[in-house]
Amino acid sequence: MRRLVPVMVLVALLATGCSKGTTGIVKKNEKKVVRIQKVLTNIPVFPGARFDLDNTFIYESGNIRAAVITMFAPGTLKDAVDFYKRKMAEEGWELVSSFVYQNRASMFFDSADTSCNVEIEQKGGEISIVVRTGTKSVLQDVK
Repeated sequence: MRRLVPVMVLVALLATGCSKGTTGIVKKNEKKVVRIQKVLTNIPVFPGARFDLDNTFIYESGNIRAAVITMFAPGTLKDAVDFYKRKMAEEGWELVSSFVYQNRASMFFDSADTSCNVEIEQKGGEISIVVRTGTKSVLQDVK
């Protein structure tokens, strides 16, 4: 009986810790998706894309915003490049430069106050899409 009590306490602690951890993860992911949607107000999301939250980073401070948003989707490199060229123009972005090489593409877009880079890589029947965007601002000296 003496051995059973510590085991029961340990099981109870693990169960409690796991349930709190799971709830925290869900809330954290929900918050991150909401923040991603806020950043992507004028940047289209490829149809069927799903966010890779572990490889997504968002920074906001005052009127400065920067983000690296990673997604995966079924599709082809050509379809994704055509989609982003067309949809970004519809959202008011100007295509500054682009290139396609083998199974990769990179496109640089500009708007009045924001820059954006969309990188796409074909991986079998799936594509990975990395959107890097940030507000334009003068860099301050590092002290």
